Order: sequence, then structure tokens, then C-alpha cells
Amino acid sequence: MGALFVHPVFAGSLGVLFGIVLVLISRAASKLMTPEDPTLGLAKVSLIAFLRMFVVLGAMMLYFTFAREGFLAFSVSLVVMFVLSLAYEAFRASHTLSSQ
Repeated sequence: MGALFVHPVFAGSLGVLFGIVLVLISRAASKLMTPEDPTLGLAKVSLIAFLRMFVVLGAMMLYFTFAREGFLAFSVSLVVMFVLSLAYEAFRASHTLSSQ
């Protein structure tokens, strides 16, 4: 099983899959923003985004420790998905703000 984690295609795919899961978590968190209490909603979404960053760093540290040969493929795909999810959130928020 260890040889599978160091294979570049598997490591990259695992990074993308993990990134997609984080995007889904982020989308679920964005539903916490409500007009009734926008400040609390923003605090919750910000906290989840902050925790998501630590989850990404933790996953990268684990991959570096246990499957160092596959780390580059895993980390690049995970970071790209993380940045794309942040860009998507910013794009979505800008359209929400401009439609008001």
C-alpha cells in the first residue's frame, strides 16, 4: 500500500480529491452566513477557512513524513485545489455583492 501513495498519479489524484472535499466543506460553511446575523456567520466561515488551512498543512506534513517520494505531486495538486477554492469563493462573493 505504501508504494501506491508514492506513485505520482495516485498522489496527485489524492491531493485533488482531498482538495475537492475541502471545497465541499467550504461551500457548506458558506451557508452559515445568514442575513439575521451576518457577523456571527462571517466569524464561523472565517474560522472554518482558518481550520481548513491547518488541515491542509497537516495533510502535507503527514504526506511528507510517510510518503516523501509522492509529496511533490500530492502537495502541488492540493495547494492548487486550495487556491482554486479560495478564488472560487472570492469570485462567488464578488458576484453576490455586485447583485445587491
